[in-house]
Amino acid sequence: MNASHSLKPVGSFFLTLSVFLAVLSVPEATWGTPRAAQPERWCLRALTREGVAYKRGPASKNIRTPVILTDGRIGKLILQNGRKRAKPLMDCRMAFILLKTQRIFSANGGIRSLIVGNFYSYRMVKNSSHLSRHAYGLAMDLYGVVTDKGQTYMVDADYERHLGRGPTCEGHARRRGGRLLRQLACDLDKTKYFKAILTPDSDRDHRDHFHLSIYKDGEDRARKNRTTLVEPVHFGRKWARQLPTGGFPSSSRVTGILKQRYRANRRISRSRSRKRR
Repeated sequence: MNASHSLKPVGSFFLTLSVFLAVLSVPEATWGTPRAAQPERWCLRALTREGVAYKRGPASKNIRTPVILTDGRIGKLILQNGRKRAKPLMDCRMAFILLKTQRIFSANGGIRSLIVGNFYSYRMVKNSSHLSRHAYGLAMDLYGVVTDKGQTYMVDADYERHLGRGPTCEGHARRRGGRLLRQLACDLDKTKYFKAILTPDSDRDHRDHFHLSIYKDGEDRARKNRTTLVEPVHFGRKWARQLPTGGFPSSSRVTGILKQRYRANRRISRSRSRKRR
């Protein structure tokens, strides 16, 4: 009886030792790293499958899966810094969502190039203690677009403000550039891929660009004001009240938005043809 009791501490010792040795065998880089912080291989596989040219890294604070677009292209969309090809650093999820929404850009005036600024930038939201989505590589700044016919429309010069006060999100712009940019913001809003879209209607800090940011994993997607367009001018409008408060993005949702946009474009085209007669 006493002998059996004397064996228990010895067995406990060897069990503790084996657990300790097992911990030591795990690579140091993964110690204390939550599972959610591991690189998202599904996203990297998706970019590879769609033929996106990218390279991993460099490791950057707060970016879970950093990638650089080596040819400045997402699908058929070209990213530009001014006239030069942009090769931005971002989280893989941001690249993935641009890939999923590229058809929205194409449907609005045949946009083929985006004139962009920052994607990743480690900084706080202005006048707050919260990190910006840029600090996670989950946001982008869009300054202008170029169509497949070579027409350039810049947010600071061509965006027409306060159009969402009317019965529709895009309103009635006086010029083509204003209509195209407004339609683009509204269609991106409907996809449910974006957490926030800030335009010159939002505040003075965004007078010359759109800010597009996406959700982190596990975030609540219900929207208090039923729209990602962070513009007080919209809150309470009939078209905004008709939007669902929640919902998830999908390819079928994007296809539905495209059908609506192409129908609207045909109506505009027919209306202009009648006016010319």
